[in-house]
Amino acid sequence: MERIEMRFTQPTMEAGGEMAETRLYGVVVPDMGEWYKKEYPEDKSASDFCKVINALKAKGIKRLRVAINSPGGDVFQAASMRTALMEAGFEEIEIRIDGMCASAATIVASVPGARVRIGDTGSYMIHNPRSGAWGTAAEMEKEVTMLRDLEHTMHQMYARRTGQSEEDIKGWMDEETWFNAKEAVDKGFADEVIEDTQIGSAAAMVSGEMARVMAQMYRHVPESIRQAEEEDSTGGNTPTEYIHQKEREDDMEIKDLTMEELVAGNPELVQAIVNDAMKRERERVQDIRDMTAPGYEELRDKAIQDGVSAVEYNKLVVAAMKEKRNAFVSNRVKEAEETKKVEGGAAEEKKPTDEDEDKAIQAQAKEIAELSAGVTTRGSGMY
Repeated sequence: MERIEMRFTQPTMEAGGEMAETRLYGVVVPDMGEWYKKEYPEDKSASDFCKVINALKAKGIKRLRVAINSPGGDVFQAASMRTALMEAGFEEIEIRIDGMCASAATIVASVPGARVRIGDTGSYMIHNPRSGAWGTAAEMEKEVTMLRDLEHTMHQMYARRTGQSEEDIKGWMDEETWFNAKEAVDKGFADEVIEDTQIGSAAAMVSGEMARVMAQMYRHVPESIRQAEEEDSTGGNTPTEYIHQKEREDDMEIKDLTMEELVAGNPELVQAIVNDAMKRERERVQDIRDMTAPGYEELRDKAIQDGVSAVEYNKLVVAAMKEKRNAFVSNRVKEAEETKKVEGGAAEEKKPTDEDEDKAIQAQAKEIAELSAGVTTRGSGMY
């Protein structure tokens, strides 16, 4: 599949001096590593974006155009991109919305002092930030506080950009509001509609795959994009490369996925699994430490290293104690036999009976029970 390379265009001569152009034509993502960048070169992290900005500055570029066709993504990465543009010192920044500027991408389009132009078939969308939380009530409350603070910051940012009241901005964000090109200009998010251009519509510039993702993420996706999703699902007007990709996805079972594909497709699920596994492992290790009696440290360390569950470790400790008890009894018997060979030695000792051994085992079992009291096993270890 041919993908758009993440690069800026060669500087072109325009009125007022050289203007360079860089494109944000994908999802705003965290820095996912080289394997992800090779597979999805149109997606950008703040690190990718800043490298391009710094390269342009090093070339002496004074005027910059940022072309946007993005459904959004990571709000903090987008905020970092915006800050990079603000501090770069360009004499002029132009934001050109070629197709779609939605969600976090609008943060990049809200650079103070930048002129924002939008294609006549473009779309602009703002909504409240979303997040996922996993953990204790306190951890979730912290996440809610962070989201509320972020909402307030965005109210202020959009209000400064548009001249609209924060109350109106809040209402639009609460409702997940989509603006067409004219509405975006009327509300102050953009300065100018680019009429009769060769720039494609927001729907035409979104793949069927991306349209499906957007339909799941957002509540009020424009009808044109929903139609693009439906056409893709029925095979109508779908680029060949996306048909082939869909066929590969349909043929691929979960067991066929590589770790890279699983992380790329379900990052939140993967992280939740990792967090749960780490929590279970910490609990397993603590349970084993809690039920270890003095003298069994070596057995404890080996059980931790081998991934033995707390339940199985309990059995190992009982077996080790029984073996230790048998060895003790055997040694005492040998010592008694030796004394028989000495004249005037100790009186003949009575050989332990089965009843004596049972009592010894019961005493050790009681010792194990006391050591394990209050310890609650929470699983069977790592998986």
